[in-house]
Amino acid sequence: MKAITQENDRLGFVGIGYMGRPIARRLLESGFKLMAYDREHSKAEELIQYGGTVAQSIAELSSSCNVVLSCLPSDEAVLDAYKAPDGVFAHAHRGSVVIDMSTVHPVTSQQLSRLGSQRGLEVLDVTISGSTPTAENGLLTLFGGGNKERFDTAESIFRVIAKKYFYLGPNGCGATMKLVVNTLLGIGCKRLLRLSHWVRRLVLIGIACWTCCPRPQWSLQRM
Repeated sequence: MKAITQENDRLGFVGIGYMGRPIARRLLESGFKLMAYDREHSKAEELIQYGGTVAQSIAELSSSCNVVLSCLPSDEAVLDAYKAPDGVFAHAHRGSVVIDMSTVHPVTSQQLSRLGSQRGLEVLDVTISGSTPTAENGLLTLFGGGNKERFDTAESIFRVIAKKYFYLGPNGCGATMKLVVNTLLGIGCKRLLRLSHWVRRLVLIGIACWTCCPRPQWSLQRM
């Protein structure tokens, strides 16, 4: 599999919200060619000053780009963006890569992978941990699920937007890890924080792999 590069690939980004905007901006500033789409066109138009272009529809974006990223607020929004008649799956070219960064249920990620595969697309679920300022500074943490070789080819994207990125296993593992992290943050994780850095990392990765990966295989990048 060929690595994704600034010179040879064109990115499409669906969802220019609080997290999508700084991520897309960093990709543009690093030299990637990027087309943006958001239902509120003014949000996508904010990226023009950084060299981005604006799509009038998801269909236009999907047919114009060979790597589609999305960062959307809900499972319903994600499924609509991909499954609708004017969505990504109906218009993306065979061989294109999809990287969904939305916080969704693992079943949704697995469904996207299955539907994408039927269309000749490769789908990764690469979820985000971090705040808007973290995204602006390229210091996010990413949790990835999907094909390992394909994940590795997207490292040029991950390096720009994240300080750390983890490959956890098959599709759904990235989404599962994000839910685990959100749950721990929601209930408070003082006990977890008392553990050493390495023990915390192993606990979190172990939970995600045990939950969604029958034969876990994972790698840690940018330790």
